[in-house]
Amino acid sequence: MSDPSVAVNVPPFDPANPLTAPLPAQLVTGVVPTADGRQLLAVCIRTPAGTTTAFLTEAEASEWETTIRATRRKMSRIIVPTTLPIPHPLVLRQANGQG
Repeated sequence: MSDPSVAVNVPPFDPANPLTAPLPAQLVTGVVPTADGRQLLAVCIRTPAGTTTAFLTEAEASEWETTIRATRRKMSRIIVPTTLPIPHPLVLRQANGQG
């Protein structure tokens, strides 16, 4: 297994999985009170492939916000259609000398 501290140029999903096809997704958020009087931010992502919910403290929510904003800024506003397939992670690891 590779060292998790080493950055690998691999997409954050499995491009070979047919569930990664463009499908509608829904983001639902809300503030949830805890038994000890605190509040958590509930972040729920719903897709046809599944549902994931995370409960975040205010500090964690700020970290997520910063990460999402920084990643969004990297997105191009230009749409360039391509017929090229997204490389499978194993191909990317081999190309990076890690396979």
